[in-house]
Amino acid sequence: MHEYGMTKNVLETVLQQTEEKEAGPITEIHFVLGGHSDVEPDSVRLYFDEISKGTPAEGATLHFRRLPARYRCWDCSKTFETSLEEARCLACGSVRIQPLGGDEFYAESVEVADVS
Repeated sequence: MHEYGMTKNVLETVLQQTEEKEAGPITEIHFVLGGHSDVEPDSVRLYFDEISKGTPAEGATLHFRRLPARYRCWDCSKTFETSLEEARCLACGSVRIQPLGGDEFYAESVEVADVS
């Protein structure tokens, strides 16, 4: 259910920025999800369809790109990417690791229709 609020906030930001630039209707939005984010693209699509009704973003196609999970090892200081299921240092094998970000959810780019 947290996807509703997050989707609403991102959509409001996108709408504000496109209105400031007097852009045409929004046709596509490209989202980024962090490797530790539990945001579900299907839920975002569902909420987006409802929230965007009557706005310049209504009917826009949504795209999602997931960033790999990144970590820093407390024992050897290496930074690496791996899946959450295999969260151990790739260099020394330690499980004493720190996530580096990973909870991202934002609109990376927006495409608008040419209204000229």
